[in-house]
Amino acid sequence: MSSVAELDHVRELLECVAIDRVISVDDRHSPDLAVVLNTARELSSAKRSELLGLSEDDEALAEHDVFEQRLEPLWDQYGAAERTALVQRAQEIAGDSLVADDTEALSRLGQLMSSPEVFEELSKADWRARRDEIVESGESVLVLFDRDFRGEGGQERDGETLLAELQKTSRDKPIWTGLLTHTVTPEAEHEEYLKLGDTVDLHQTVMISKARVAAGEFAAHLRLTLLTPLLQRLLTIVSEKTAVTHKEAMAETRAILPVELESMVFGASRVEGVWEPDTLLLLVGLIQRDRARAKIWEDDEVHRLTDQIRCLGRVDAGPPVADEQAEAESEASEPGTAPRFYQRRQIYEDAVAVNKLHLPIENGDVFEDVARSSKRWIAIAQPCDLVVRSNGLRGGYPSTHVAVAPIEREPRSAPPPSDFRLPYFDDQGRHYVAKLGQVRYQRLWLLDLAVFNSVGRALLCLNDDAPTHMLEGWAARHAQVRGLAETLINLCETNTAGLEHALGLETPPDASELRTTASAVRDAIAADHSQPPFTTTIRPEAAELDAGCQRVKRLSTEYAQALLARWGGHLSRPVLPYDLTRRPDV
Repeated sequence: MSSVAELDHVRELLECVAIDRVISVDDRHSPDLAVVLNTARELSSAKRSELLGLSEDDEALAEHDVFEQRLEPLWDQYGAAERTALVQRAQEIAGDSLVADDTEALSRLGQLMSSPEVFEELSKADWRARRDEIVESGESVLVLFDRDFRGEGGQERDGETLLAELQKTSRDKPIWTGLLTHTVTPEAEHEEYLKLGDTVDLHQTVMISKARVAAGEFAAHLRLTLLTPLLQRLLTIVSEKTAVTHKEAMAETRAILPVELESMVFGASRVEGVWEPDTLLLLVGLIQRDRARAKIWEDDEVHRLTDQIRCLGRVDAGPPVADEQAEAESEASEPGTAPRFYQRRQIYEDAVAVNKLHLPIENGDVFEDVARSSKRWIAIAQPCDLVVRSNGLRGGYPSTHVAVAPIEREPRSAPPPSDFRLPYFDDQGRHYVAKLGQVRYQRLWLLDLAVFNSVGRALLCLNDDAPTHMLEGWAARHAQVRGLAETLINLCETNTAGLEHALGLETPPDASELRTTASAVRDAIAADHSQPPFTTTIRPEAAELDAGCQRVKRLSTEYAQALLARWGGHLSRPVLPYDLTRRPDV
């Protein structure tokens, strides 16, 4: 970013939140004679001569007392700017490899501020003397602390202490804070920032590497610095309004007459085939949403904060910091950023809860092959065709099979139109696609087995009791599925050879008994073609029927509807006249 552009962006950002002044607290701003003497203690006579501006090496300056006697009269003659420059030069001559970059960063920081009246440079001692006056001034102030104050006789992490003290004394004041330091590289910035949590409130500050200033990347991080307390304040207000309206929503819900509550919650749930408490949560959420929205809208501070955050967002100060973190994490095996985590929660439901509650099979359920965990498939079906009625059946003309599409990593090149994108699919936030052009068909009753298992495993053991607290209709469904499984297990127990041929989906031998057994088992577990997605295993000795898959994920309602719409479009894609110009490949 050019210097002129960054200068404009910094000015716009400061104007968005009406910052009156910016203060840099850094040991480089200290014009203290003791800092120079302490820094020069290990210097040779030649370097001490250089520091005093002598053209030749005065060997007498090798004695520290002599050097101090020569320096003191010069110090008395210097003004504040000359003293600060001498401190910085002493540190540069001392060989601190970071001092030159540090000095350049601070110089550029001063240039980025709109006017001398806005930007102030204070040492740690100056800051401590003026802190209370600045906090109580009522002005909007941005304070950027250095982290390392050893140049002023302090410690390497004194800046964290100063920042924490300011946070405690400036609550509800228009004070913004940041840690601007040379001790952290841009690459380690976020990791080191997270470590500050034991000392400072991470929701009120950020850490910025001084290398960002020299590299022209300061504006994007300044925007985050200014956003941080605004976002936290907005979240606090919304949380408070939500807490109040939660009580009001519960009171309104309790006032609904039992006959109406039963109709809305249990009647609707029975028809839709969903868990009744989920419907109750939906009802409470509807009531609370409207009440909370009204209270939030009436709050003037919410509108002010929203306007300021929007203003900061409109400034083209470079890529958002969250995007930079996400790009770095896409190269690693980390769980991913918070935005990715919550985006996944928006797209995918919690499979642990779905399975624990024994919720029905739905369009958008993802199944994993237990024999090959890398192989995953997603079920695609009209929701009405999947609903189990109170009698345990799926309508008058029940579906016997369900389409399942394989799931693969999203290719780097443009995917074919038949692919349905599954963003942020895995724990690393990587994108996958459902290959709608490669669907297979699975016996639906075999997938139903996943409903009866608390971890979604499509496995039924005749020795186990039926799960408790299932949805209405699924208790009857369990009895029906169990009866079918028992018939198959008993059949296969008496004819192992027939079982082997049936499960292998091979042509059975001529013996009529084997052919009959194979046909019965095939009809019960096989798909309509020779390659079902999962391998079903029947273990008569353990009284188990294993459908070879496990439910591991579920699309949210909105994405599941989009998947079904894409599937419908895929099935109804037009067939155009063939191309007369095409020739066989040579």
